Amino acid sequence: MGLKLKIEDTTWRAELKAQKMALMVKTRLLAEHIGKEIVNYARSKPGAKKADGRLEHPGHWADVTGHLANSIQSHVAEDGLKVTTVVQATMEYAAELDAKTGYSVLGGAEKIARDAIRKYAPEIIRS
Repeated sequence: MGLKLKIEDTTWRAELKAQKMALMVKTRLLAEHIGKEIVNYARSKPGAKKADGRLEHPGHWADVTGHLANSIQSHVAEDGLKVTTVVQATMEYAAELDAKTGYSVLGGAEKIARDAIRKYAPEIIRS
């Protein structure tokens, strides 16, 4: 003896789809906030001055033109149910600077991301 159950309730299916979409919207929103926090941190100038008077960034570099700081950006990529925050510094010399001992263009991003999750996730999930 077997049991076959077929649910044809379109309202139920629509509700499930709406809940899934709501979760994806919330996940994307959280990913956007994470990216924004990392970019703001990487672009920040904490106020420590180098010998030449330029303000130093958290990764121990000073930006004369502002090009490097302005090249730091984020976007959210989605692939099915996977949402990823991508943060990058697009100036060609960013990787070279990052490779130097004692310098970091996007250093600390992982900690900032964790802090952003703790800060925004409870509020976003409740909404």
